[in-house]
Amino acid sequence: MKAAQNQKQNEARKEARNSLSPEAKAAQNKARREARKSLSPELKETQNQKQNEARKEARMSLSPEVKAAQNQEKNEAWRKALNSLSQKAKSAQNQKRNEAQNKARKSAAQDKNSAADAYLEDLASRILDMVDISKADIDFMADEQRFARHPNLALAYCHLCSLHPDAFVFNDECLNGEEGEQVCKQLMEAIGPPIGKTEAVRCQKSATSRDPATGQIAACASCNEILLQHEDYIVEWKIEGLPLHFRLTELQLLELHSMDQDVV
Repeated sequence: MKAAQNQKQNEARKEARNSLSPEAKAAQNKARREARKSLSPELKETQNQKQNEARKEARMSLSPEVKAAQNQEKNEAWRKALNSLSQKAKSAQNQKRNEAQNKARKSAAQDKNSAADAYLEDLASRILDMVDISKADIDFMADEQRFARHPNLALAYCHLCSLHPDAFVFNDECLNGEEGEQVCKQLMEAIGPPIGKTEAVRCQKSATSRDPATGQIAACASCNEILLQHEDYIVEWKIEGLPLHFRLTELQLLELHSMDQDVV
């Protein structure tokens, strides 16, 4: 009922204003501007809020047909105004609109990235202690290879997605006695032989042939052998481009350089 009354009042005001001469309209607009300038910022904010609420309430009370007609009328008025502009003014207006749209998109993307970064840090701080990791969290780590941005995520993602499913031992399985023979056989076939001297020498040669300052290392690898599988796609980073969480501290570097080269 109240919305209908507001609509009638607005229509009456609009009709009365349309009946004014251009000079009277200009004088009325000037008087309103002068009166608004004298208001305090708090009172202006209150008036704006009331006006917005009234417009919103009045629009919600309109039928879909009336809303569609109003939108069509606004679009036609906008097109008419645009057609009346010079080519230079049209270009300036389009550029301004595009800049506003790009700014809105950029702001939305920044908000999304900020939220993702905050959740990544939170997930990294608790993932190694989590009893159950949801598919949504796994998908989150996989998206844009986020697991490569923190060691905890890399380790968790490696164990979740890089290991052989037959290498898991469940609570109802036994490793001892006759019952455990089949389980042990399954494990040995999945894990394979341990890395021996040959693999260690090959890994050492590969490591020494690289420049430690600009070489590449795998951000997520379950063993040394993975580093040598260049034919398969693995996540790699330039050492100087690694996230800070992956880099050695000055103390760790000092300890590393003080070790015997044979050990390193």
